[in-house]
Amino acid sequence: PFYFGQRAFALSCEEGYRLASDIARWDIRSLYDFDADHPAGTLLNDYFVVYNSLDLGFNAWFYQSDTVQFALFATPDSSRQQFVLDIYFENDSLLRDTTEVVWLN
Repeated sequence: PFYFGQRAFALSCEEGYRLASDIARWDIRSLYDFDADHPAGTLLNDYFVVYNSLDLGFNAWFYQSDTVQFALFATPDSSRQQFVLDIYFENDSLLRDTTEVVWLN
């Protein structure tokens, strides 16, 4: 499940869960127009910073914990947003989840 705060959301796995495959990449899109350059469905990766609870530095791909946080560093033209997160693994599997509609101020 997602937790969505004012500017960030996190994806956390259940206790005892460990990844069977490393994460290859992630993609974030909005189901609504984000701004004039990013209509609905456009990649928003450049607007997010990803990190986990143990590695808050430059390289976010050292997955040392089971919590990954995505911080949004842009203000959408519309405060109504709903995000889709796709996590692609090296074994070609995909994890997809969608937030509820959120209202950003």
